[in-house]
Amino acid sequence: MQKVLKRVLAFVLVLAIALPLWPVTESLADGRTDGVSMTVAAGGGSSFAIMTDGSLWAWGQNSSGQLGDGTTIERHSPVRIMENVVSVSAGNAHALAITTDGGLWAWGHNGQGQLGDGTTANSNNPVRVMENVIAISAGHRHSFAITSDGVLWAWGGTEGTQIGVLGDGTNTARHSPVRIMENVTAVSTGRGHTLAITTDGGLWAWGNNSMGQLGDGTTTKSPNPVRIKENFVAVSAGESHSLALTADGGLWGWAIVNLVGLGLKRITYTLVLLSQTP
Repeated sequence: MQKVLKRVLAFVLVLAIALPLWPVTESLADGRTDGVSMTVAAGGGSSFAIMTDGSLWAWGQNSSGQLGDGTTIERHSPVRIMENVVSVSAGNAHALAITTDGGLWAWGHNGQGQLGDGTTANSNNPVRVMENVIAISAGHRHSFAITSDGVLWAWGGTEGTQIGVLGDGTNTARHSPVRIMENVTAVSTGRGHTLAITTDGGLWAWGNNSMGQLGDGTTTKSPNPVRIKENFVAVSAGESHSLALTADGGLWGWAIVNLVGLGLKRITYTLVLLSQTP
């Protein structure tokens, strides 16, 4: 039984990392597909989808304008938001998108400056914030972007226990993007901690560490990036846990709950190999 549960847990964790990268095919009522694939993202109470024609659609909660449709009306079915979108990331009540020309757009709640437009005013419509952006990750009340030169930028708030989530060495809310580190290829941010991968395969982590989510063997928060391990290609930060993939197909996890034996047992504060692709 324990072996079966281990395999199930490993499979679920692989999906947790891989699903945001996989295209989803739209299904019709009769079970057929119309060949229209899309990329999806889910936030605190809202959902987004990018169709193959580049149109961005949104639905769900909208009290802070997080759908980007110019209103604060809750939507129970998808509404068209903007065109020429290649990537989208949804935070707790704000969202980020990249268009084909490398423009970064943001909308929704902005109480901690998470839109990056230099203000703390909410926006019901997408606002252009940066240029030459290739990757994004929206957190609870903060945001990250990687530009085409490999520079990682961050902005937003780190209130409460979210000390150092931006990685700029402070716990200060930033209303505009600040430069964090160089040579970054991937970033993923959770509620209070962030993970990044550099061009040499280095795995970096910073922010809240009360549950060991940084993977450095401690529960000490870090407002600066800390190098954890080598040879990584993908990361995913959860609310208080972390997952990562190595180049050889290894799936690693830390600060997560272990379901083996149907008990609730905490895995160590350092990285644990959960699954290995042959």
